Amino acid sequence: MLPPRDWTPESVLRLLAVLFLGLAAVGLASHLANRFAGGESDEARQALIGLLGTVVFQVVTLRAVGWFLRENQTTWRDAFGLGPRRWGPLALLALAATVAVFPVSLALMWVSQKIMFWLSMEVVAQPTVRALEAVTSVEQKLLFGVMAVFLAPVVEEVVFRGILYPTIRDLGYPRTALWLTACVFAVTHANLMTFLSLMFFALALTVLYEQTDSLWAPIGSHSLFNLANFIWLLLAA
Repeated sequence: MLPPRDWTPESVLRLLAVLFLGLAAVGLASHLANRFAGGESDEARQALIGLLGTVVFQVVTLRAVGWFLRENQTTWRDAFGLGPRRWGPLALLALAATVAVFPVSLALMWVSQKIMFWLSMEVVAQPTVRALEAVTSVEQKLLFGVMAVFLAPVVEEVVFRGILYPTIRDLGYPRTALWLTACVFAVTHANLMTFLSLMFFALALTVLYEQTDSLWAPIGSHSLFNLANFIWLLLAA
């Protein structure tokens, strides 16, 4: 089990406030850029602007987490178990988790899609998927892939598994921490069809973090999961 973290709930709330303001600022900037920029087709332009906005927000998030760690007088290594490890077992755990989770994730998306059809609800792909489909050049698709496979997993695991989950758990609510952070993780991806799939994935990542006391394993699994989805989408295009 993960040892208790030393940071205060107040510092976590301040970090969340900074991230919320950063997200709002990036969203506003992306909206203005979409409104006034010219050049490529509307869909492609919106996709690229959205991608750049996401990258900026993720970089801001990492900087804010660095400030948060300094405020709590700890380091990335101590806070998230990112020190030197036996890479072989962690890599195998990440791979095994991804292999186990990916088909279940696809099945849950299929079930969600069938339920939405049955309820006469519109089935819409994730914003990132629609953005990837909108861009046409190889360079742009590779940029999406780099963000999805390398940057997004680090940022999301640090925030959800690294900070939110142990904070709520250490307040005395382990089950709430498990289910709430998984639910919020799924909600932030803004897609009803993938909600159950991503919630299940988040639960698996949290268990992986608890078992290893290191974010390396969930980051690795998250990266492999995104890589598998990225390749899946490219082959389906």
